[in-house]
Amino acid sequence: MKSMMIFPYHRDLDILLKYKEMLKDRKIVNILSFPEDQERLEKLKEKYKINKEYEETANELLVLNPEEGVIFEKYKEKLEELKKQGIPLWYLKTQNENRIKNVHFYNEDIYKKRRYSVPVPIIAILGQGINCSKFETLLMTNQIIEKMGYKSLVVSSNELGGLFEFYSYPDSLSKLNVSLEDKIFSMNHYIYDLYMEEKPDLILLEIPGGIMKMGEKGENHFSEYTHVISNALDIDSGIMNLYYTKSYEESYLNNIRQYCFYKYGIEIEMLLSARQRTEYNMGSESWDYFFLDELFLKRLQNEDGKEQSIPNIIEVDSCVLKIQKIIEEFINIYERI
Repeated sequence: MKSMMIFPYHRDLDILLKYKEMLKDRKIVNILSFPEDQERLEKLKEKYKINKEYEETANELLVLNPEEGVIFEKYKEKLEELKKQGIPLWYLKTQNENRIKNVHFYNEDIYKKRRYSVPVPIIAILGQGINCSKFETLLMTNQIIEKMGYKSLVVSSNELGGLFEFYSYPDSLSKLNVSLEDKIFSMNHYIYDLYMEEKPDLILLEIPGGIMKMGEKGENHFSEYTHVISNALDIDSGIMNLYYTKSYEESYLNNIRQYCFYKYGIEIEMLLSARQRTEYNMGSESWDYFFLDELFLKRLQNEDGKEQSIPNIIEVDSCVLKIQKIIEEFINIYERI
């Protein structure tokens, strides 16, 4: 098993450490970042009781893309400093691309106008927009699938998915010079080829971006990714993440379900409240995202005193029971076909 350091701090490190037992042939022994990140890093070390592990020597350094707001020159200088230590650098983008290259593709002409049927359940993890706990929901769902003894094929829109040997989406999905029709056929062939290669019991997709516009200024790329993927594949079930708020009107939740069904043909079997909340910034005319930690969310729930109509992502036991039921239901349906 390889020992791995990570640079720099990433907001999803909390989720990564929460599910570190699922990492394939690697363990995290250190996290390096900038001085301003040290307080957050110390909290993570204490939370996951990994202080002793940090004393080990790392075999490799995983380099993540800098988060928004990090000065690139500072990031580059720190990276050059780390290179001098002689530790092999590892980039997830490169690994994800190599993983796809190793797959045997069955169609010589990727844009052949044929839509293949995939004969296993397909479950989609969707979100109201970006930064909506989709990756955490993906990891939780896949962990449940593995514990139930099923084999999954997972496609993630988060670069950290490569650490868990998840596939990434093909470049054709975001290329400007590829038509909408070709994107749909390409996505269908891609998932079909992965299915033929892996022969999983079910497929789990983390859908990039959001399902709808957010007000007048939040287009969410006009939900193109959701549109392409839902037209490329027959998705059996959706798990939908909504931005955190203290309460959700039942009429609003029903509207979300109907919107996903009539626009994308996706039946939403479960709604989840995410770790993030949003607020429109009048000055910048854009949406701000606030990442709420577990302690803060629990305090908000205790202050409110009301039971939410949908579970929050931190209510793991409740989420697990519902997700298990979804998986069992669709596995049973496909076994009878």
